[in-house]
Amino acid sequence: MTKIEWTDDTVNPIVGCSKVSPACDNCYAERMAKRLRGMGLPQYQSVVDANGWTGQIGFDWNQLKKLNQGYGKKIFISSMGDLFHDSLAISDIETVFHAIVANSQNTYQILTKRPENMLKIVPIMLERVNNGKPIENLWLGVTAENQTTADYRIPFLLGTPAAIRFVSVEPMLSEVDLHLNRRYCPRCGGEEYNNKCLFCREAHYITSRTAGIDWVIAGPETGPHKRKCEEDWIEDLQSQCAEFKVPFFLKKNADGTPSNIHRFPEVKHVG
Repeated sequence: MTKIEWTDDTVNPIVGCSKVSPACDNCYAERMAKRLRGMGLPQYQSVVDANGWTGQIGFDWNQLKKLNQGYGKKIFISSMGDLFHDSLAISDIETVFHAIVANSQNTYQILTKRPENMLKIVPIMLERVNNGKPIENLWLGVTAENQTTADYRIPFLLGTPAAIRFVSVEPMLSEVDLHLNRRYCPRCGGEEYNNKCLFCREAHYITSRTAGIDWVIAGPETGPHKRKCEEDWIEDLQSQCAEFKVPFFLKKNADGTPSNIHRFPEVKHVG
C-alpha cells in the first residue's frame, strides 16, 4: 500500500537521487530516505547523508518480486528515486524493464525529472526487451511543476515511445499552460513550423499534443515547508484538460482538502 493517491502500490528496486529543479527543494523521498537510513536499511546507507541526497544509487532487486503481486494494479516504480538518473547503468534499467515485461498482469508507472535521459534510453530498452514496441502495461511520465519545466520536459516525453504518457504538475508551483492546442512531433517532441518539425523536418510525423498527453496529475505541495498553490492555477489546468478531453487527476485541492476529481486514462493498445 502507498499514500500516493494516483497509484495502488510502489516498488523501489533502485533508491537515491539528486536535486535538479524547484520541485526537488522539499523532496519527501529525501526525508523518508534519511529515516530509512537511520533504521539501518542497507540500500539507503550511501544515498543520503546529513545534507540530503548524495547522488549515489542503492539497489534492492528483491523489490522486483512485488511486481507480480495482485492483478490489475497500478504500481509506481521508484518513488524513492529516478530510474533515469545519470548514475544508473543501462544494465540496471534493463533489469527493471525485463521485470515489467514479464509481469503483464499489472500496470507500471515511471515518473522522471530527467526526460532527456528517458528519450535516449527507452528506445534501447524496447529493442532489447519488447521487439522495439512500446510496452502496453507501462506508463511514462514527467514532472512539470512550473512553466519552465513543462516547456522543457514535455517535448522529450512526447518523443518517447509509450503506451500512456502522463504529466505530473505536482507540486504545482505556478500557473502552467500545457499548450494542448499546439502541434508537436511524436518522433522527437519538436514543435511544428510550416507543417514540419523544427528538429527532424518530418512533415508526416506532426500530431497534436492532445494525442501525446494521455493523463495529467496535479496537486499542491504538502509537508512542513509547503509552498503556496493558488486555486485558480488548478482550475485553469483542469479547464485545459477538459477542453481537450485529457483525463485529469487532482490529488488535493489548493486548500489541502481531499479532491473527488480522480479520472484515469483509457489504456491504448499499441502494436
